[in-house]
Amino acid sequence: MKKKLLFISPSIGFGGAEKNILFLCKNMCLDYDITLIIQNYSKVKIDKESFKVIELNKNKFRNALPGILINILRINPNFIFSSSGHINLFLGFLKTLYNVKTIIRESSIPSLKRNYTSSNFIPLSIEKYFINKNDFIICQSEDMFKDFFKIFQPQKSKVFLINNPVTLTDYVFKKTSNKCLKIITIGSLREVKGYFRVLNSISKLEMDYEYNIIGEGHLKKEISNVIKNTPTLKGKVNLIGQKEDIYSYIKNADLFILGSFIEGFPNVLLESLSCGVPCIAFSSSTGGQKEIIKEGFNGYLCNDEEELLKVIVRSIHKEWNHQEIINDINLRYSKTEILNKYHAIFKN
Repeated sequence: MKKKLLFISPSIGFGGAEKNILFLCKNMCLDYDITLIIQNYSKVKIDKESFKVIELNKNKFRNALPGILINILRINPNFIFSSSGHINLFLGFLKTLYNVKTIIRESSIPSLKRNYTSSNFIPLSIEKYFINKNDFIICQSEDMFKDFFKIFQPQKSKVFLINNPVTLTDYVFKKTSNKCLKIITIGSLREVKGYFRVLNSISKLEMDYEYNIIGEGHLKKEISNVIKNTPTLKGKVNLIGQKEDIYSYIKNADLFILGSFIEGFPNVLLESLSCGVPCIAFSSSTGGQKEIIKEGFNGYLCNDEEELLKVIVRSIHKEWNHQEIINDINLRYSKTEILNKYHAIFKN
């Protein structure tokens, strides 16, 4: 009989952690009996023939908790997997009551995420205690790996570094006939994503351009006001909203900009580079973007807003080898290699 693998996620939508869980469910269902419990509901279509999906339709975790516990007891899984901060803590607590292997995946930089989330009401000592109760802990990037050890001081044998995979692997670059520079950013409209510093730089760009921002979030109105009140942005920057088919936008872009202050291991860079679109990110930020971007080959890293403007201009005049960018990212972060690392953990 197949071993039972239970995934728990707050929702399934467009975020990196949610995409990663859905990727694992889809690609491991041949080897494991997989069930996905969604605290709320799925915003994207899921192929429910491949694995079981339970949507609890509860906005708050405390309201979903009885349903989660009932299903854990009913399913009696060999492993439970989570990639969400509050559920990771819950699994650590569950370990004190129930004998099951728990695997958690950190989604951000532990020492910095408290500046951008509401989880800072939990004392660090309590968080450290329950996080370390889990059997296996997955970090996505070198920055996250080092920071996790510094903050939580776990047993070394528990922690693994596994990057996110490239999921679009068969794309062949096709040159577009853009009359103006097309720039794109994809991400939730939150402070941590650094939209205002990107907009401030782009407002000084002295050329014809179009900047599309894909995503939703509580800063939408504020970002929209900045665009309306800045003459050099008005009519050039578009808030597209949330889109399921992001590749149709990426493929038509000349440049991707990531303005984030912190990241885990940004899927959006993998998605853009797998279409041959060069990327710019901040070297002063913490996260996996510094591992993904190869300076001058598939993009640039900049220190501040002033340098961001300079590298945008530099990228316009550079002859990028788009197909080599695609080949390189597919090789470094192939889904086969990433899946093998997860299989190794489950077989441990």
